[in-house]
Amino acid sequence: MWGRTAELGAFDHALATVTGNTCKVLEIAGEPGMGKTRLLAALEERARRTGARVAHGQATASPLTNDFALFVDALEDLLAADGNQLLAELDPRAASCLPRIFPVLHPAQCASVESPQQRYWAYQGIRSLLGKLAAGRPLVLILDDVHNAQPGSIEMILHLLRRPLNAPLLLVLAHRPRQSPAELLSALSVAVESGVARSLELGPLDAVSALRLLPMEIRPGRRRQLLREYGGKPGLLGALAAGSPEDVACADPGVLPPGPLSHPVFASVRLDLQALPVLARQVAQAAAVVGDRFDSALVAEVAELGHDRTLEGLDELIAQDLVRVGIGNDGLVFRDPVVRSICYHHAGGGWRLGAHTRAYRLLRERGAPLAELAHHLERAGKPATESDVRTLVVAVEQSGDRMPATVSGWLRTLLRLPGHGPAERRRLATRLARSTALSGLLAESLPGHHAAWQHRADLDASTLADLTESHLRVLRLLGRFEEVAELARRLDTSDGGVAARVVLGLAETSLDSGGDVAGSLARVERLVPGAEDPGDIDDTGLRALAVYSAMLATLGRGAEATAAADRAAGHLNGLADPGATVAVVCEVFDWLGWANLWSGRTAEALAQYNRGLALAERHRQIHVLGRLHLGLATAYLADGALGAAVEHAEDASALAEPVGSTGLQARTKRLCAEIGHVIASGGEGPEPGDSGSLCAMLAGLSAAAGRHGDARLWHALDERLGSRPGLVDRFGLTLLAAACLQWGADPGRAWRTLRAAVVVLGVRPFNVLMPLAGRAFHVASESTEDSAAEARRSDEDSGPDFDKVVLARMGLLSTRENQVAELVARGRTNQQIARALVLSHKTVETYLRRIFDKLEVSSRSEVAAFTGIMPRMA
Repeated sequence: MWGRTAELGAFDHALATVTGNTCKVLEIAGEPGMGKTRLLAALEERARRTGARVAHGQATASPLTNDFALFVDALEDLLAADGNQLLAELDPRAASCLPRIFPVLHPAQCASVESPQQRYWAYQGIRSLLGKLAAGRPLVLILDDVHNAQPGSIEMILHLLRRPLNAPLLLVLAHRPRQSPAELLSALSVAVESGVARSLELGPLDAVSALRLLPMEIRPGRRRQLLREYGGKPGLLGALAAGSPEDVACADPGVLPPGPLSHPVFASVRLDLQALPVLARQVAQAAAVVGDRFDSALVAEVAELGHDRTLEGLDELIAQDLVRVGIGNDGLVFRDPVVRSICYHHAGGGWRLGAHTRAYRLLRERGAPLAELAHHLERAGKPATESDVRTLVVAVEQSGDRMPATVSGWLRTLLRLPGHGPAERRRLATRLARSTALSGLLAESLPGHHAAWQHRADLDASTLADLTESHLRVLRLLGRFEEVAELARRLDTSDGGVAARVVLGLAETSLDSGGDVAGSLARVERLVPGAEDPGDIDDTGLRALAVYSAMLATLGRGAEATAAADRAAGHLNGLADPGATVAVVCEVFDWLGWANLWSGRTAEALAQYNRGLALAERHRQIHVLGRLHLGLATAYLADGALGAAVEHAEDASALAEPVGSTGLQARTKRLCAEIGHVIASGGEGPEPGDSGSLCAMLAGLSAAAGRHGDARLWHALDERLGSRPGLVDRFGLTLLAAACLQWGADPGRAWRTLRAAVVVLGVRPFNVLMPLAGRAFHVASESTEDSAAEARRSDEDSGPDFDKVVLARMGLLSTRENQVAELVARGRTNQQIARALVLSHKTVETYLRRIFDKLEVSSRSEVAAFTGIMPRMA
C-alpha cells in the first residue's frame, strides 16, 4: 500500500502484542479524503493472513439506525454463525438485552435496553460477547467512521477504553477528529497516555506515493497539477481525478461535474448531505451557488432565509465539517471542491436558475468584479436587460485571452441574447472563434473562423488582425501547412496589423514544417523592434523577436540567436502581468525555449519552457500546452533527465490528440523513439530520486507513443516492482523491462539481458517470460513461439553453465572495477561514480572499458545484470 508503510508497521506491532489477556487500541485519525477506509481494508487483509478473527463495521449518520448499529454492523456475521451458543454462556441478565441490539440472535426471552439498568447489562453483554469471540485466537475489531456513530455505540467504545477487556482484542477506531464527540477525544487521549492505545494521525501522502495512486490514464501534468492544488489526500485526489474537468473546454470550470455515483468519496459526501437537516441542506446549496468562498449575509439572501436561520444552518455545516471558517476569519469556505460540487448539483435545476439570479443582483449591488457577475449572469434565469448585456461585453473585453473556455461561455450567452446589431454580432462571433481555439478546440473553431471571413468588411482593423493571427495559428497547430500558405495568399495585407500577422504566421509555419526559414528571415527581421528603445515593445514586436531568435538558431547563427532570445527574455522579466494578450506571451516563451535549445543552452530553454507552462496552466491556454510540454521533454532529454523527458512527452501526446494537432503527435512520436533508443542503447537510466523506475518510464513512453496496451503492461510491472521490496527482485524486473525495450532494435542484446533477468528473478524456464517480451514489442505469435522454443532448448543445453560464466567473468574484475560495476548497477552516472570514488571522469571511463572487455558485454545494463546476479547466486 503506497505511502502508508509506517501505519502498516504500527498495526503489525500492535497485533503482535495482543496475546493472552492483553487488549490494545489503535486510533486512526484523519481528515476526510486521507484514505482511512482504504487503510482499514488493508489492515483487515493483514489481520486475516495472521489467522486472527476479524470484525469490521462502519457507522452511518442516519438518525433512524439502531443505537448500537456500529457494533451490529461489525459483529453480525460472526454472531450469525454461533451467536446463540455464545448467548447461552452469558449472564442471563446480559443475554436478555442483546437480542434487542443484534436481531440475528433468537433467545427465549428478550428485554428492553431503555432503562439505565438494562443499558448497563447491554454494555456487559457486548463486552462478554467480545471476550468469547476473542477466545482461542485474537479478535481484531475494526470500527470505521466512529464520528458518525450513534450515542449507544459511542458509549460502548468509551466503556471499552476506560475498562480494557481482559482478552486478546485489538480495537481499531477510525474517525474524523473535527466531527468526533468531545468525550471520545478525551477518552482516547487518556488511553494513549496510559499506554492502552496508540494514535496514528493520517497526513497527506508524499508526492511519489500520491502520484502513484492516480489513474495512469490521466496525463502526468494533470496529476502534478492536482497534487499541487489539493495536496496528497489520496481519497480527494482520486475523486478529483474521476470528476474534474478535462484539459479542453468544460461547461463550468467553477463547479466540478457531479462525479461518478460509485466513487466512494462522492458517495460519502452525498450520504453526509442527505443526513443533514433540511435547513442545513438549503444553506449548503445556496452557498454552493455563491462560490468557493462566501459570507453568511449573501447566502441568506440567495437561500431566501432569514439571517438567523442561515447562521443556524451554517453551524450545522461547520459541525459536520462540510464548511470551514476561512483563514483569519476571512469568510467561509467549503471543505473541498467535491463538497461544493455535490451540494450544487443536489439542488434542483430550476431553483439554481433563481439562485444565480439573486446572487447576480446582490453581487452587483456590492460592486463585485465583472468576471464574478458574468459567471452568475450566464446561469441566471432572468430576461437580460441592456445593463446585463453590457456587463457581459465588458467582462469579455477585460478578460482578453485569459480563461478562454470561460469567455467562450459568456460569448455564447451574448449571442443568444437579442439587441445586438449585425456588426456587433459578427464581432462577438469572431471573438468566440478565437476563444474556442485557445481553449484547445482547434478543429471546432474553424467554422467560426471561416464564417468571420465572409463578413470581414464589417470588422474593424484590430478585430481583423486578431482574426488573421488566430486563423493562421489554428491551421498551423493542426498541421495544415498548405492551407496556411493558401490563406496568406488570399489575405489583403495593405493593413499593417494584418501584414505583420501574416509574416509571423508564415515564419512560424516554416519553423514547424521545416520549410524555407532563410527565405522568411528578412521579413521577420523588419518587424523586430530596434535595440535603441528596449522598453517599448508591443506584443507583435515581442512575438517577432522570439520567432526571429528561433529562426536564427535553426540557421546555425547561435550568437545572434542567443542575443535576440536574451533581449526578449529581459523584456519578459520586467513584465509583471501579461494582461489580456496572455496567449501571445505563452507562445513567446515557447519560441524562446526552442531558440535556446537549438543554440545549445539547455538550462535557459528549461527556464523559458517552465515559465510558459506555468502561465499557460494558470490561464488555461490549452492550445499551447502540448507544445510547451514537447519542448520540455526535448530539453530534459538533452539534459539527460530521461524520467522527466518521458513525463513531458506523455503530456504532449495526451494533449495533441484531443486538440487534433497531427504535427504535435508526429513530433512527439519521433521524440519517444529517440528516448527509447537512448535507453535501449545502454544510456543512463533514471537518476536516484528521479521520476521513478525504468518500468515507470517505459509506461509513460508507451503512452506517449500511443501504445496504450504496452503502457498498461509496464504500469503493471512497475506495480510489481514496488510491491517486491528486495533489491535483487526489483533489479530483475528492471532488467526484464530493459530486455523488452531492446527487443525491437537488437534482439541479440535483448536476449542476453532477458537471460540475466531470468537468472536474477529465479524464473525458469525462459519461455515463462517470452510472451511478455513479445507482447511489449508486437512480436508475431509465431515468432514468439519460435523464440520460446529456442529459449527452452538453450535452457536445457546450458542452464547451469550460465551461472558458472557469471562467476568466472566477475572473478576477472579487480577490487576497483568491482566497485565501479556495483555503482553502475545502482544506476549511478559516470560523474556520480567519479565523485563517490574520488576519481576523474576519464578514469571512470577507462574502468568501464575494462569491465566491458572482461565481462564481454557492450552496455551498462549488462554490467548491472552481472553485478546483480552475484547476490542471487550467493
